[in-house]
Amino acid sequence: MDKGQELNTTESAHSDPFYGKRRSSLRRQESVDESVIKVLSQRRSDYDAWSLKHPITTTPHNSEIAYEIRMFTANHPGTVILRYFLYKNPSLENNNLELGVYIFRDAKMDCIPLDWRHVIQAIQQWNETLKLTANPDTRITELQAALCNSSEQLSQCLLKPIWKHIGRIDQIQHLVIIPVEELFRVPFHIAFMPGEQIPLCAVVPLSFSVSAAAFVGRGRHLFRRQRVEHTDDLCALIVQRGENDVSGKELVNLNWDERHFHIAGNKKQLPDFIGSYQYVGSANQAGLEKLVQQKPEFFIYGGHGEYHNSYSILGPALILEEEGSFLTQFDIAMGLRLPRNKLTLLGACVSGQGVNLGGGEVSGFLRAFIAAGCGAIGITLWEVLDDEIANSVRHLLNQAKKSADDPSSVFDVVQELHQYYKNTCSSLESVAKQIEACPFALYL
Repeated sequence: MDKGQELNTTESAHSDPFYGKRRSSLRRQESVDESVIKVLSQRRSDYDAWSLKHPITTTPHNSEIAYEIRMFTANHPGTVILRYFLYKNPSLENNNLELGVYIFRDAKMDCIPLDWRHVIQAIQQWNETLKLTANPDTRITELQAALCNSSEQLSQCLLKPIWKHIGRIDQIQHLVIIPVEELFRVPFHIAFMPGEQIPLCAVVPLSFSVSAAAFVGRGRHLFRRQRVEHTDDLCALIVQRGENDVSGKELVNLNWDERHFHIAGNKKQLPDFIGSYQYVGSANQAGLEKLVQQKPEFFIYGGHGEYHNSYSILGPALILEEEGSFLTQFDIAMGLRLPRNKLTLLGACVSGQGVNLGGGEVSGFLRAFIAAGCGAIGITLWEVLDDEIANSVRHLLNQAKKSADDPSSVFDVVQELHQYYKNTCSSLESVAKQIEACPFALYL
């Protein structure tokens, strides 16, 4: 057990104000000050004008993509790609949509129909589970039962019908899931492996992609394995608006070179044992700009999100330290540039949610960060435990640092996250705790 893991032991639970605390999901703001509405409206107008001159093409149309994926799997043995899609069925009177999935492996392609109505029910069940995680009065036994039930339901409708077509599980070196838009908020990675009560991400090396064209055609599969250098910069934006808000424990005991370790946040509330680092100021817009100037290879956000009902077209926003200060997906698409980035980890449930951006191809924070130049991206899809976020982030950063010490080594983020989930789940008897221990869905 490393020093970081010791922070999550029972002995420290009584003295740790963050023990059992969750990184809350969207903090809905029912009423918003008129000045905020004005700012939001201006940002939307700015984006519309900017997008006319700077079209974002993260997923260009490619009529030959199916052939290219088959060739990709032929040249990457052990890789299985699941591409979900919706299609219209004229024989259905009301809801004429059906769900299917293409399975690519060893240069072969199969197409399997799925029960879309069953999937909708599983999504509705997951939405109810989200409400339980957001309610501090929820009994732990009720929440654990709901998590297990959701994982089983997702497995039954999205994985079990196709599992026999995938092949032997021990031969899968990389499972890639490409969701249809309606499934982006579904946590495939914690769906049980068919026939077992084990999260899928603890069984096979798993990642996601926003599209087949992005993964194969635009080379995002290359972000799986990368060389890490001692000169790589790690930048962290830790937003703590109140006492015991976000722990920031993902930065503890990293031993990153202080010349390349930069933090923006409330210095008085940052945890002990971070070690030496470069402090750039508060976790506000100015602090973010200073972090981005470093062109960090590794970027960490720890905080929460807000959603303004009064101006829902902008979708959710990542909050910054100052009251009324936030970062929308429009701000990310227009102003955030991370050209050297290898890994971005978003410790806020707002990640992965959003609305379609008019005039562009970016949808939600995920696509906005990809358009900004991010490498692999870790997102959370429910109110995960603060400790589990911290443990996962710390493991990946420590493994990245270790790979820098070995000139012959590369950092395989997919394998490292899978191995962490596998080892952690094998040490936990409770299935619900295994689910909780797998906070991040990893997108390439």
